[in-house]
Amino acid sequence: MTKIPISVQHFIGTSTDTKPTGVPTGSDFYEYDTGLTYKTYDGTNWAAMPLVGNYVHLAGSAQVKAGKGILHAVIINRADTTAGAIITVFDSLTGTGTVIAIISMDKSVYVVPATLAYNVSFATGLYLLFSHEVTADVTVSYN
Repeated sequence: MTKIPISVQHFIGTSTDTKPTGVPTGSDFYEYDTGLTYKTYDGTNWAAMPLVGNYVHLAGSAQVKAGKGILHAVIINRADTTAGAIITVFDSLTGTGTVIAIISMDKSVYVVPATLAYNVSFATGLYLLFSHEVTADVTVSYN
């Protein structure tokens, strides 16, 4: 087998930018607004690289992180049986402020475990507020 050295290229842009084509195999594209990195396996098509980060397991309201970061996913390990039960995800240090997501915890909605991918940035902090009816089990993946 002959080995041919190649020079990969590194690109930086946003998630709305068109990824380049005709680039060396193995080149990467970093989306600075989502924190995701893509790699091209053929010079034209791009695949997202696995995320590496932190996680926390929650069974009730909690501050997940103070300061800026990226919410990768909320994994529902066990859904609630109470109709109307919700988890609200905030860009905040408390259970008020800018809402990132409102998640229904009705068990008829999900086949658990269910991964809800977000890959969105937050500026102030990450806080999950469980409504008083929620008795659920979730894992939060973030950086």
